[in-house]
Amino acid sequence: MYRAINLLKLSGAIIACALFAGCGEEGRAPFGNQEASMTLGFEGRTTRGDLATRNLSSQIAGREAVVSLRPADLTARAHLVDLLLARAQYLGTYSDFDRASTLAVSLSDHQDASDALLTIQARVDNALHRFSTARTRIQALDKQTLSSVELQSTIDLALNRDVLAIRNQRRATAESYPSYDSLTAWAVAEVTLGHYEMADGLFVRALQAYGDASPFPVAWIQFQRGVMWAEAANQPERAGPLYREAVARLPDYVVANVHLAELEAEMGDLEGAIERLRRIVAKTEDPEPAGLLGELLSTRDPATAKGFIDEARARYDALLARYPAAFADHGAEFFSGPGGDPQRALVMALDNLERRPTSRAYQVAIEVAHAAEESELACQLARRTQHLTRTVVLDTLVNDVLSDCQTPVGQ
Repeated sequence: MYRAINLLKLSGAIIACALFAGCGEEGRAPFGNQEASMTLGFEGRTTRGDLATRNLSSQIAGREAVVSLRPADLTARAHLVDLLLARAQYLGTYSDFDRASTLAVSLSDHQDASDALLTIQARVDNALHRFSTARTRIQALDKQTLSSVELQSTIDLALNRDVLAIRNQRRATAESYPSYDSLTAWAVAEVTLGHYEMADGLFVRALQAYGDASPFPVAWIQFQRGVMWAEAANQPERAGPLYREAVARLPDYVVANVHLAELEAEMGDLEGAIERLRRIVAKTEDPEPAGLLGELLSTRDPATAKGFIDEARARYDALLARYPAAFADHGAEFFSGPGGDPQRALVMALDNLERRPTSRAYQVAIEVAHAAEESELACQLARRTQHLTRTVVLDTLVNDVLSDCQTPVGQ
């Protein structure tokens, strides 16, 4: 599949048991047992996911009305931008990026670049992976606030800058004021450093500190834990229950459904994966579900598969034309796989790596280089990771690549 997940080399039955929270003596997956609850780390009740997504859209509509009446109200504008970015993050409503971008710049010609407007613009730039621009805006603020400092540290983590210092600062804050926000911020920094058990424990503590009924923060943490275990720590058997919990809390959480469908397909539940993707593909503007669905259908139903792949290609083309930085990594994976244009994929992957030299960016670039049959480039990229804090997945990939390279490391 075009976003590779390096599953542990377990038998299908063992993977199936692991993904669905452990097996009993007869191979059943006892979701309600104590071990599963401890693994998930959260037993609280939250608002039904469908109600929560409708409430989010209602809040957006209400805030749009306020901004329409008071276009110079930057507080209302900032709130609306945050709501739009949240909906795009969870539901793949990427037209919300267009609206958020308009809100961030439409006042620029009518007033000075105040701290409030610069902060709104930085939030949008960060969401669209325009990290250097976002960082410049934050540094231009006349007065730094706690939220602007936290935004800059988030940007710096995305750029793989000052990671240890950020971890130390976030740890100190969380130890003094443990809360959902401070503990998740600390956990994200530990993930970046490769401290997966530590990060997972912090995510669980954040869930235990969570005191609201919205399912969005709970689903977000469970998804982040799943991505960490599957795509960084190379322990996908720990990711399945977490992805399932994320989509149970928020059924239309697009990327969580995509990641879970990939695992379902890898473990042999192709029908379940296809059904999951069919349900979500019509509800989102995200091209990734259509691309993966087309790939899964390519053998059994080539004509239908081609339709979904063509749909994904058209969506990626439109998104990359407007927001190339935001979609470069997933676009590179798609075009190196079912999208059928590995050279275009390679350009995107290298551009993405230039913007943010992270473990994830190197992994995508190396895999795409192989798909484009650029073996020497893959070797060069692998050598460049020697001083990087590498995920387990990247470490395995680099070792495999370097074992096939003709020139030894250091020469």
